[in-house]
Amino acid sequence: MSTLKADTIQSTGGGAATLTKQHALKAHAQVEPQNDLQINSSFNISSLTDQSTGSTDFNMTSALSASNFSSFANNSESSQDKGVFSKAQSASVYRVNTRNASDSFTDRRVSTSQAGDLA
Repeated sequence: MSTLKADTIQSTGGGAATLTKQHALKAHAQVEPQNDLQINSSFNISSLTDQSTGSTDFNMTSALSASNFSSFANNSESSQDKGVFSKAQSASVYRVNTRNASDSFTDRRVSTSQAGDLA
C-alpha cells in the first residue's frame, strides 16, 4: 500500500489543480426549535416554518434541480430520543421531524444537511 502526502497540489502547468466529481453540501442548518426556531448556523436556508410540534420545514434560498435530493438530519439533545427524520417536500423545501423516547413528536435541537444539484 502507498501513502501520498502533499502540502500543495498543482496542475501539470503549475497552476491550481482542477478537482472533478466533487459534490459539496448544498444546504445545512443547526436549529433550536424549542427557542422559537432559533437558527444557530446555516447555509442556503432562507427561513423555517413550524408545521407542528417536532415538525419543521426548512426553506432553501437556492432551490435544487429536483425534489428527490438526499436530505439527512441528526440530533444530540438526549440519548433517549428515538431519532430524526428528514424528507424533501419540493426542490426548495425539506421537512425535519424529531421524536422522543416515547416515540412522540418533540421539539429538539437539530443539525441537518442536503446534498444534490442546484437548479
